[in-house]
Amino acid sequence: MKKSEIQKPKSKKIFYIILIVSGIIVLFLVLGYYFFSKLQVGYKDVNNIIDDYYNKRNSQDYEGAIKLLHPDFLEVTSKEKMLNLLTAVDQKLGQETSHIMLNYYINSDTDYGTTIEVSYSVNRTIYNSKETFILKKDGDDYKIIGLNIISDGFLEAATQDDITQLSPLM
Repeated sequence: MKKSEIQKPKSKKIFYIILIVSGIIVLFLVLGYYFFSKLQVGYKDVNNIIDDYYNKRNSQDYEGAIKLLHPDFLEVTSKEKMLNLLTAVDQKLGQETSHIMLNYYINSDTDYGTTIEVSYSVNRTIYNSKETFILKKDGDDYKIIGLNIISDGFLEAATQDDITQLSPLM
């Protein structure tokens, strides 16, 4: 047997191994790009929705802000209670002057299916707040399905009437 005949099978094996590894790398790159581009679209959509939400609230278009809420949200908290809540929060904390995103999470295993949770540090004219939104797809659009507002302004000089006005469940 000649030496060149023995090496041919080894070079074919190496070629196939390189081909398979290259294919796996290309597959991971394509899947990574696909999922990253989907994530980025959600990220941009969410930012646009939150910007729109604050713009509507600042112009006191509470009806417009409520239209950004998911139908499931309004099954738990009525439109009227939400109007009262948004009005009371803006009176107590003041208008939003700027907001900066703190966190962005995709939760794929929830009772509501896949949701996006995003938190903002919100500068307001009276008291600052941290606001967390949970968004869910409604058709092709994201809608707000959850909202949590945390601020020291709710605790300072709060009377029982203030607390009752701010709670949509009371």
